Amino acid sequence: FDFPKKDKNNNLAPKAKDGSKVFVLRLDGCQLEFINRPELPNFQKVIQEGAAGTLFSRPALTPAAWTSMVTGKNPGKTGIFDFRVGEDLLFSTDKKAKELWDYVPSVAINVPMTFPVKPIDGVMISGMMSPDLDSEMVHPESERAYLKELDYIIEADQTLESIGDSIEKRIEMVKHYFEYDWQLFFIVLREYDVFHHFFWGQDLEY
Repeated sequence: FDFPKKDKNNNLAPKAKDGSKVFVLRLDGCQLEFINRPELPNFQKVIQEGAAGTLFSRPALTPAAWTSMVTGKNPGKTGIFDFRVGEDLLFSTDKKAKELWDYVPSVAINVPMTFPVKPIDGVMISGMMSPDLDSEMVHPESERAYLKELDYIIEADQTLESIGDSIEKRIEMVKHYFEYDWQLFFIVLREYDVFHHFFWGQDLEY
């Protein structure tokens, strides 16, 4: 799997599909020891048979880190350093670099700093910073009905019940969109980050 190369005129040259696909599952804020355990055999198999390590994010700020990940550029080139510049909120329209889904047919779900969504060859559904299900948080428009039927949760509340419900809905979305035509499937589960922010250090039953 590789991205289209530019021709001599600096235009993206068309690339024939070879059937290869990349699936990216991001567990935002999840430490490795939480998923490298016998109770989660599939995660453990991926970790033990693949590559794993501690990821250091510099700067450790959601907008900068996620934008750099999906563009391959540092904040100085993307223009995204934080959620704000002064008193003004930053949105996807403030980015100054192309992203992964600008190159190949994609499904992108709940990736930070994608609101408002933009037209791509595929499906894009934003999460955090999206005000509601009637906002510019889904492309194409035809997918909005599915989100409402699912009762899509944009951001989980600060309760274990809401966090669990949100994860279940994301899993249902993966099953649903997995059957679509894509080369890149990129989904972020932010619920772990929410969990750590509000429940870290507490002795919880599960």
